[in-house]
Amino acid sequence: MTRSHVLVVDDDALQRRLIRDVLEDAGMQVTDATDAASARALISRGTGEIMVLDFLLPDGNAIDVWGHALRNHPALARRTLILTGALNETDRRGLEQSMGLTVLTKPFDPEALVGSLRRLLSLPSPQAAELSGDQD
Repeated sequence: MTRSHVLVVDDDALQRRLIRDVLEDAGMQVTDATDAASARALISRGTGEIMVLDFLLPDGNAIDVWGHALRNHPALARRTLILTGALNETDRRGLEQSMGLTVLTKPFDPEALVGSLRRLLSLPSPQAAELSGDQD
């Protein structure tokens, strides 16, 4: 069985390490990026099948990085989870509803993170949806 490949984007080294440990313990492969520029470069190369993205980065934010993924790696954009300690509940819900993103607040529950990623991984890729005629 192949391991799911997760792109983790977070500027906080301790947070990245915690996320990596949780995901590797769940059997996932992790590639990480420390800022928006390195995340965009990895996305442009097709890295990852799912992304965990910190909302605030030193050189941008999650919306910028997600927009780049949407244009360059749509399957990854569809399977993006945003982690944040910077948004209030209303803004968090707005992101989830308007953009269809999964948002978890920091500090996060490791089981909730893994469960959310597994749900995202179960989504069909945009190409599979087009082939099946599903145009949601």
